[in-house]
Amino acid sequence: MTAPSTVGPLQITFVKRRDGQARLICTRPDGTTTETPLRPGFGVAHDLAHYVAETGLGLTEGFYGLVAQGHAIQSFERPRSERPPVGTQALQAEAVAMALQHIAAGTGTAHQLRPFVEASCEGSGVPAPTGLTEALAEALWARYHVLMAEWKALPPRSHLVLPFPG
Repeated sequence: MTAPSTVGPLQITFVKRRDGQARLICTRPDGTTTETPLRPGFGVAHDLAHYVAETGLGLTEGFYGLVAQGHAIQSFERPRSERPPVGTQALQAEAVAMALQHIAAGTGTAHQLRPFVEASCEGSGVPAPTGLTEALAEALWARYHVLMAEWKALPPRSHLVLPFPG
């Protein structure tokens, strides 16, 4: 079992419970935390995809950036009208996260990631992330694939701890 430790501005900890369920814990440098149980089959995959998108593209105002700034995870689970305001980077991160999950589900390939993100961003009324080249899209997919494999290989009662540079 990997024990959580303070790393970087935000420490992201995915906990694999004994019963197979998962929990997300985010610890800020000041020691405050926010956490939530993750839905089976979607939660870990989606939140790891956000991690890959935000760190790979250098986004500081996506989901994890907003959590690092002090927002509680639960505030994003509320009805849309009650959620914290999100900007361009949050919508871009969501587009990349969803694209990674589509590829993982077998409904696309890494070569289709960039066009999928561009279309999703256009539909949300924001520009596609700058610097999202074909090579970066493939690197994002590769990183996501590795992190998902690491998660799946973890035994129950273990942690996957990731630093978010913010």
